[in-house]
Amino acid sequence: MTDKKLRIWLIHGSNDPAISSFLREKFSAYENNNNIKIHLELITWERIWTALIEAFKNNTAPDIIQLGTSWVRTFVHMDYLDQAPEYIKTRPSINEGINKICYVNGAQYAVPWIVDTIIFAGRKDYMAQLGINKDDVKNWEGLKEVSLRVRELREKEPEIPKALAVALKLERDT
Repeated sequence: MTDKKLRIWLIHGSNDPAISSFLREKFSAYENNNNIKIHLELITWERIWTALIEAFKNNTAPDIIQLGTSWVRTFVHMDYLDQAPEYIKTRPSINEGINKICYVNGAQYAVPWIVDTIIFAGRKDYMAQLGINKDDVKNWEGLKEVSLRVRELREKEPEIPKALAVALKLERDT
């Protein structure tokens, strides 16, 4: 194996071993393809803030971290994050707010990664009215296409109800 190492801390909210197993499998494939050793640590939301602050204070921070979206500006202000290298290119998130979070004073400090969707629900009557069936939104590409189609329809017909998003998250497994 190589002496190149990459330390990654990711936030998780579940004790489900399938999540850890899946991530370790994917990172293992990356290790093999890129001649690098990855040390992956999964940390709960309840512990990550304190763990990161202590790691930065003690100069032991990992190479790659997952931050809560509202933390990026704070970590930049505390001078804990470097600007992302210019060669880092990412596809913009379909959620423009996530794209904006990655930039502070015009400089990129983060890359959009994920936005959790725990439950995705839609009113059947509105979906039928708009010509959407459940198979249209069975994957991310379908969801994006339907979202763009609904946005276009709303521009032509403003009486079409706006989407309502409510963030509800039950207590996490710990």
